[in-house]
Amino acid sequence: MNATPELFDYGIQTERSDIRAHVSVVARRIIVFRTKLMLDLIQSRQYQCATATQPGVDGPTAKGYKVPVDDIPDARILLFQSYPWHTFPPQTATTSEKGKAAVVVVCESLRLGRFPLWIEATEDERENIQIKGTDIVIFARQRIQVKCDWFSGRKEWNPLCTGNVYIQTAERNPMRRV
Repeated sequence: MNATPELFDYGIQTERSDIRAHVSVVARRIIVFRTKLMLDLIQSRQYQCATATQPGVDGPTAKGYKVPVDDIPDARILLFQSYPWHTFPPQTATTSEKGKAAVVVVCESLRLGRFPLWIEATEDERENIQIKGTDIVIFARQRIQVKCDWFSGRKEWNPLCTGNVYIQTAERNPMRRV
């Protein structure tokens, strides 16, 4: 009898991100939220545990939680119908290929100025700066973690959506993919 391969802590609790962006391919949306608020949420409530697999690998390759979209504090939902979704790799592509494509989607939304950023802004009270036309100074060093979360989202967006986002907390990488 084969033992279940060990999963190692790896996911939202080990990353150094400020913002998470889950790209839902079937819903053509990006679900954006602050990492810290999600960490607090999954530590304070019980969510259904779920595993994930990779084609060609026996046993689970990841573990995490199914968190309903409506439970996510201060989530921002970006409908991105103008993106050329037909260029996104198929669901059968590797996790690496889908992940890279999800990053392209998020970069495009950033380029278009549609991606939300939680920033610190203060009024610049220096008179000589205000006279030159600057009233507000923005501090925005943000780290964004992007996930291809194929079926995430509300069912009313697309009947194939799960109603959740998948928050990974452990994995193993038998295929040695980045």
